[in-house]
Amino acid sequence: LIPWVDMFNFNPCMATPGCRVRQTQDCYLVVATSDCPKGGEVFVDYGPKGNAELCLWYGFAVPGNPNQSWGSVDHQSLAEANR
Repeated sequence: LIPWVDMFNFNPCMATPGCRVRQTQDCYLVVATSDCPKGGEVFVDYGPKGNAELCLWYGFAVPGNPNQSWGSVDHQSLAEANR
């Protein structure tokens, strides 16, 4: 966890996140990637991650996450494999 940076919101539907975080030898830099109006919300980008990975590493999931993918399951083959 990075104090303060962990307080930024994440939105996987944003075409361009509001900021990016860069680690240097001495500190973490939070750099704006676009103009933000006064009082506007700034988002950080965790990259294209599904909800399982977001939940595991960051402790949250995103309803309607466009990066969520589920493989198709052949239920007949699965049932036969479990016999």
